Amino acid sequence: MLNLTEFYYLNSTTITFNFSDCKRNNFIGLFQTLKKNSKIIEVVVTKNSMTLFLKEAIEHGEILDIINESINSNKKNYNKSKTIHLPICFDDSFKDDILKIYDGDLKLTRKFKETFLKNKFTLEYYGFLPGFGYFSGLESKLHLPRKKIPSSKIGKGTVAIGGEYVGIYPQDSPGGWNCIGNCPIPLVDFDSNLKININVFDQVIFEEIELENYKKIKLDYELDVYDFKIL
Repeated sequence: MLNLTEFYYLNSTTITFNFSDCKRNNFIGLFQTLKKNSKIIEVVVTKNSMTLFLKEAIEHGEILDIINESINSNKKNYNKSKTIHLPICFDDSFKDDILKIYDGDLKLTRKFKETFLKNKFTLEYYGFLPGFGYFSGLESKLHLPRKKIPSSKIGKGTVAIGGEYVGIYPQDSPGGWNCIGNCPIPLVDFDSNLKININVFDQVIFEEIELENYKKIKLDYELDVYDFKIL
């Protein structure tokens, strides 16, 4: 079950609550139930908390009722999250910190990336930058500490590792995560409507592509003709 341990207001319409026990099935069920509530605009989650953005201020007792009713319903009968296959390119034209970590050893670098591709990742929450997703599911032997000295620029679409998480940079940005490759499909689009919506708790499988296919997929996405692989 979920145990509510802390509850506080950021303002009259923004409330955060924390849990001491967060079993995956119940947490997903609560998230999906709250998302359907007509009084809530958005639900933002982190590892052990949720923040509610309300349409208007609500009495404290009513908020507690909404949360408690949601905790006690749909604990197991939640909608299944979708699995999305995303392309990733390891071409030399993209920044590769893995190669540096292994002192230029191509064999060890390749083995690291092959192991990476066998993992299935879950979007836990967005943070750091708008549209920067934190994905769990990276096996422990692939965990990499953040850089002591951040890079001044990491390119848009860069897939990177920071500790136990995998992230995709939504725009050019300074950053301290270890770059592994690049994905031509954005999780957030600042100029137009997203053509795919990756929600919290959705899963992602990365599939390796060559540079020519990377260019084609990028163009297909921009032309709105890319065929997403979603299960």
